[in-house]
Amino acid sequence: MKKKFVYLTASVVLTFLFLGCKKDNFKAPESTITGRIVYQGQPIGVRSNGVQLELWQYGYQLFNKVPVYIAQDGTFSIKIFDGSYKLTRLRTNGPWQDQTDSIDIQLNGSANIDVPVTPYYTVGDDTYAFNKADSTISGTFKINQVLTTRAIERISFHVSTTNIVDLTNQIAFASIDVAPPANALTAPVTLNLDIRPRMYTAPNQAQAKLLLEDILRKKYAFVRFGVKPVGVAERIYTTVKRIELP
Repeated sequence: MKKKFVYLTASVVLTFLFLGCKKDNFKAPESTITGRIVYQGQPIGVRSNGVQLELWQYGYQLFNKVPVYIAQDGTFSIKIFDGSYKLTRLRTNGPWQDQTDSIDIQLNGSANIDVPVTPYYTVGDDTYAFNKADSTISGTFKINQVLTTRAIERISFHVSTTNIVDLTNQIAFASIDVAPPANALTAPVTLNLDIRPRMYTAPNQAQAKLLLEDILRKKYAFVRFGVKPVGVAERIYTTVKRIELP
């Protein structure tokens, strides 16, 4: 009996090793779905990896959603196996009107799609200027209303040392987040960033001081505007731009 017990245990071990090797030998997905979140054919700027879509593959007894994260320029890309999929937009996940319909994707190698949305606002025509005399960055942009169902809650002006710029990727304290002016929809909005390192002396502002010293030494920075509708967590953003600080 003892020998039989040892023999069966060894067989089980070999079986698991075999199955483990088979699992390790599975090929990684090689097909690609790429696309853009668009309004009237133009990509929508969002917070980097802050907004997502969901990809579902039907036809199996068990299935799970695959999150598809959207880059700050409104594009996305995911590696996955060939098959039939449905791409859905999450409710209240982006700065646009909810859309519950899905997009069918038949993937065979690669697919490129545009995902249309209707934002509450669009933003653009942004310009920036650096005033060396007082180390301020002045920025102006326009807000266009698309839907009247949500007012503007906040407008923001973000500055960063890298080209990933948004509410969570910025130089804290140096960036601006304020209520909109009364004429935000009828005239260009102008905001001014004070990037003088000596202005940020509080203990919790030490990191901001170092980062501001860094961009002034390098003589460039990355900037972007954002608009937050009431009752929506995410903002719509202008395109990230690099500005020179001569």
